[in-house]
Amino acid sequence: MYNIDRNEKTFMEQLLWDKIEYNNIQLIITANDSGINFVNNPNCGISEIYDFFSNLAAEFKYGNEKTEEYKIQIREYLDGNRKYFDLPMNFIGNEFQKKVWSEITTIKYGDTIDLNDFANQFAESKSQVEEAILSNPLIILIPSHRITGVDYKNSLRNSSAFIKYLLNIEKE
Repeated sequence: MYNIDRNEKTFMEQLLWDKIEYNNIQLIITANDSGINFVNNPNCGISEIYDFFSNLAAEFKYGNEKTEEYKIQIREYLDGNRKYFDLPMNFIGNEFQKKVWSEITTIKYGDTIDLNDFANQFAESKSQVEEAILSNPLIILIPSHRITGVDYKNSLRNSSAFIKYLLNIEKE
């Protein structure tokens, strides 16, 4: 499994959660005062967050006005009406993961890059870069779907149909 950081205790006093329903897709998001920190795979429950944050100890509270802007911008993206997100994001991971995720956000809407080319930007090995990509807790917002050649088969993000769906949104 691709946990964010197995050695680090992940603790949040309270997580707001909400759901986004779009066509036949349901996404669950979580956020805290620092920003959005998780988007689950389509049509999976909130419990999937524990696959990413195995040491999570949190009280979940159903969203309110604080999650509304996250939902609006993600729906706009799914509609094809938003190319960039203007949201506070709370990256929960180790420093290398955060570095990889930050670099992923520079891949322009509609563009793709091969994993080998992307990994060459880092001193770490291709497999370490790929593991950071696979541990991305913010699909859509950190657009790892724009990196081709990633082996999602045995990962928590193994929805190739959803990846194709996101890429098709960006082609239109």
